[in-house]
Amino acid sequence: MKLKRYAATVSAIILLLGMAAAMAAGVPGSAEDPVVSLSYMQNTFIPKVMNMISSGVDSAFSGKETAVSARIEEFVRETQKNLSINEDMLKDRVTYSAYMRMLDSGFYMDSGPSSVLTLGRGERAVIGGLSEFSVLGGSAAIEGGVNTYVANVTSGGTITMNTAAVRNSRYVVAEDAFVSVKAVSDNVKILVCGRYQIVPVYKPQYTDMAEVLKSINIFKGTNNGFELEREPTRLEALIIFLRLIGEEQKALEFTGSHPFTDVPKWAGNTADKYVAYAYSKGYTKGMSTTKFGSYEPTALEQYLTFILRALGYKDGTDFVWSESPEKALELGILVKGDKERILRRGFRRDHAVYISYYSLYQTVKSSGMPLIGTLVQKGLVSDEAAQKTLQAFYR
Repeated sequence: MKLKRYAATVSAIILLLGMAAAMAAGVPGSAEDPVVSLSYMQNTFIPKVMNMISSGVDSAFSGKETAVSARIEEFVRETQKNLSINEDMLKDRVTYSAYMRMLDSGFYMDSGPSSVLTLGRGERAVIGGLSEFSVLGGSAAIEGGVNTYVANVTSGGTITMNTAAVRNSRYVVAEDAFVSVKAVSDNVKILVCGRYQIVPVYKPQYTDMAEVLKSINIFKGTNNGFELEREPTRLEALIIFLRLIGEEQKALEFTGSHPFTDVPKWAGNTADKYVAYAYSKGYTKGMSTTKFGSYEPTALEQYLTFILRALGYKDGTDFVWSESPEKALELGILVKGDKERILRRGFRRDHAVYISYYSLYQTVKSSGMPLIGTLVQKGLVSDEAAQKTLQAFYR
């Protein structure tokens, strides 16, 4: 029997039972040994589980194939599209998901007196509270929640999140926090004293949601596709906001100007129109009097501020922008643990899709109507498209 026939079943079993099996066996990543690595998951743990399940399913089919087959077919009926995935792709997907869940559950490595980590471009080191780190080589950015407290002991004072790390400076993370140090060049070396996690290059999780948003013209992607693995820019965040409030066409017809010198000139100056319209409406003020920050990455808190505005909430009155994740959790846009998971991985276009998707069925404060309902009311989304989106939401 081919294991890939029941790929969805295997994936579910590994994700649900793999953690318990690992802890019972005292393998790396368990309570007995807190050190775990992606290579261990990929090359040792997952293959053992795959072989165990394959043997178990083959054994179960021996002499009673009809009854067991019926039960398994019932279990996987709703996930038929996943059943043709080959075994290598399944192994890769399950490994990544299981490893990230272990990290999210609080599995940190201990550096001992110190450890030097080498990261490739796009990889991250999450540094735990009361730990110290220094970037010794290559280029890296220090990312985290905007209220995260990190001290630069070398120069004195605290640092602003989502900024470049200063080479050879000694940083200390606050007790109740963590930061994500992102490698923005190859061969980045980081000296760590304390607890850390190695986070691999990000793999998108919400492609299906992106397809749904594309069908109602909220998220259209680029010439390179959805690009869900990269960080969203401030300009991209603004455009999605204008689409969510149903004012994209008004922006494209706007003839006013803006004071910023860094807005790109593409597609008939449509970027200028978006920014000028938003600036005239007071939706954005830019990063300074002359800089909008078109290609600067958007922080999670900034993106959620746009989303909350689209739902009729005013920052400074209904919420504080730096605490927008907490307001989003209160409203049900995020669920418990989302903020920490996103900050560990770095805020991505994938997460922007996830947040936008779940905002569509939140109630707009001023109207008492779901956000997608306001788009239907404005004639921007058909009843049929809204119904299909609703079905996807509750699937």
